[in-house]
Amino acid sequence: MRKIPFSKIDCNGNELSYVKEVIESGWLTTAAKAKEFEQNFAKAINVKNVFAVNSCTSALHLALDALNVKAGEKVFVPTMTFTATAEVIRYMGADPIFLDVDRSTALLTPDILSKAIKLYPDVKVLMAVHFGGNPWI
Repeated sequence: MRKIPFSKIDCNGNELSYVKEVIESGWLTTAAKAKEFEQNFAKAINVKNVFAVNSCTSALHLALDALNVKAGEKVFVPTMTFTATAEVIRYMGADPIFLDVDRSTALLTPDILSKAIKLYPDVKVLMAVHFGGNPWI
């Protein structure tokens, strides 16, 4: 039986020296390398600010906060997702409205979203989720 690794790490470049540099700096998550990454990424996509975070959950939290989602507001979320997608909505005090997905793609479709908007016209945000590398809708 052939085993396919869950993750195959490739450190054939300078990766190990960069990791060592960060660890030796004493600053693991807010190291100069993180700041350098933010600056380079902001330049690459031509925006003013970029924030590196530790997880997608943190990124979703920041996104909902940036959209000013408040307690009691509703947010659409597809049923085919990781639990953190809905959890961060609840963390904000908002209410997730779960939308069934297309059976063949496991994604939302324009038809599903259109019907949901008619049922819940007061929903503030759609939390888009990709599945298996495929974009939503």
